[in-house]
Amino acid sequence: MEGAQVSARLGKTNAQVEARVRLAERDTGLLISVLTGGVAREFLLPDARSGSAALVDASDSVVAPMTGVIVALDVAVGDTVAEGARLGVMEAMKMETALVAPRIGTVAEVLCAAGDAVEGGAILVNFEAAAS
Repeated sequence: MEGAQVSARLGKTNAQVEARVRLAERDTGLLISVLTGGVAREFLLPDARSGSAALVDASDSVVAPMTGVIVALDVAVGDTVAEGARLGVMEAMKMETALVAPRIGTVAEVLCAAGDAVEGGAILVNFEAAAS
């Protein structure tokens, strides 16, 4: 599955996308990063055996879609961002990828800095919990 080409429909408009798949193990399951059009979208498939499958919400975090280096960071703790806003940029294999906000929210933690080498799947930015 790693590196596989996939075709999917995303969002309310049912837009067709072609993408490559990147996998990363997480304590709570399997993180699948789909990179398409310069935007990485993360999907967390919870481990049904963990007992916490119903509690997982990947929209409160932005993770590194691949192993690379953070080359720019555009947010700080307390910043309010719009869905899709650029949070920073990372570089891997001489290609830059924008890190974007998964939803409207306030930045609770920034766990990286420009120049940091990060592993694929590492949490880079956490948002305050979404209001229910």
